[in-house]
Amino acid sequence: MSWMIWMAALALATTPEVAEVDETAEPCEDCPEEEAPVGPVRDQPPEVVTAEWLVQPEAEVIELGPGQTAYFVRVPGVRMVNVEVVVHNGHFETHGAKTEVGAGIGRYMDVATQEHDAASLEVMGDLHEISLNSWGGSFHSGGVDLSVPAEGLELGLKLMREMLVTPAYPQKDITRSLKEMRLYYGSTGASSLGGVSRSALVFSWFPADHLYGLRPNLDEMKKLKSNDVIAAQADWRDSGPLTVLVVGDVEWSSIEPMIKATVDGVGGEGERAPRLEFSPPTQDVFLAVDVPGPAQSALRLRMAAPIDDHADEVVYNLTNWALGGHFLSRLNSNLREDKGYTYGSGSRYNASETYGYNDLSVDVKVENTAAAVREIEFELQRLVDEGVTANELDMALRNQISNWNGVRETSSSATGLYSSLVFDQKTVADAVAWNSAAAAVTPEQAKTVAETWMSDDKARVWVIAGDRKALEAQFVELGWTVEWIVAQQGILGVW
Repeated sequence: MSWMIWMAALALATTPEVAEVDETAEPCEDCPEEEAPVGPVRDQPPEVVTAEWLVQPEAEVIELGPGQTAYFVRVPGVRMVNVEVVVHNGHFETHGAKTEVGAGIGRYMDVATQEHDAASLEVMGDLHEISLNSWGGSFHSGGVDLSVPAEGLELGLKLMREMLVTPAYPQKDITRSLKEMRLYYGSTGASSLGGVSRSALVFSWFPADHLYGLRPNLDEMKKLKSNDVIAAQADWRDSGPLTVLVVGDVEWSSIEPMIKATVDGVGGEGERAPRLEFSPPTQDVFLAVDVPGPAQSALRLRMAAPIDDHADEVVYNLTNWALGGHFLSRLNSNLREDKGYTYGSGSRYNASETYGYNDLSVDVKVENTAAAVREIEFELQRLVDEGVTANELDMALRNQISNWNGVRETSSSATGLYSSLVFDQKTVADAVAWNSAAAAVTPEQAKTVAETWMSDDKARVWVIAGDRKALEAQFVELGWTVEWIVAQQGILGVW
């Protein structure tokens, strides 16, 4: 028998018999009626139920020693442990101005230590999943951040200790970095629309005689001695109070000795360094940066906004979120979805204890520059005239709840919340109060705040970077009196 005949026979042998239906049988009167299957109702959208706010615990506060405070947050189930060590004084407090020596404290502290050169630190980081980063760019504070699996915490803290107490600051790495910085400020940076517009916006906002507006000094970048930075770092590391934030699935009792050993001799008694006072511009600024050639232009707008803890801060935050803080924002819906001018736009609100600002940014085809400016102004005026809608406030609240409830998903997400609280000297209770205030915001409040901060009689700092030949006529069309600079001036902040 061929294999085809054999397969056919097997199929017939295994086919189940179908029961015959007796068509002459009387219908069953006592049998229960079959219920029609019930599926989902699709004649209206399903109800969206707002999630409840999860309870986030306060960080445990432990006084380690004079001028040393630890904040501990246990997050069960996460693999990584994050440790942040911050000295709340910066290179401004120890050096009085922005210098390469002062800036180098945080910039090169994680390159190498006296015990481990740069190559061995890199290898150890790869082998043990250790991430160590130093920083010090805020003028008023600096520190080292560690992320490591719990089983590698002892080694990670040992290396962190070396960076804090015995950094090497290798001369060859400093020299190479300074060369790259001079190349950027002296050449390559001027070819980037993003880099030029970003620098020009900052330098238009902060004057050159203010600490936050000090311009790059190419002469200082020519030579920086390793020994000078080592001495400066030694002065810095015990110059102000220290905080340690530990986030992860560990027991404090088991890690406390290691934490104390890591920060022994680091930090000192006293008050945290305050931010300097600053008064934002009071007149409109229209600055154009000539970058010949590109098909696009970079539009940047900065406006004054409420400072931290200002009565308008919460309402302004939600208003800005509706304006440009998410993909379905008004700016993106207008400039991307409706007009097709851009791939994306955004608006970012920044608030500190002495000043606040709001940055709007978008890149468009250069021929659409004036049209994009008008649409941005249109959206700002619409907020002033109408405020935000109840639906937008509801979207913002749901987004806030989602972010809040996701805090303890990973050690990194938890660190994001608790790090900001520690840095701003606030508590979870303060954050809960902020959330409650956000939930109570009304469209009428948003309209009032938009009138206060976003109306066209408030100073605007506009920076447009692009090809002058394609932009000049558009600025005339807008009625702007523009100051033109070249790209190199925009990067260096000199005009």
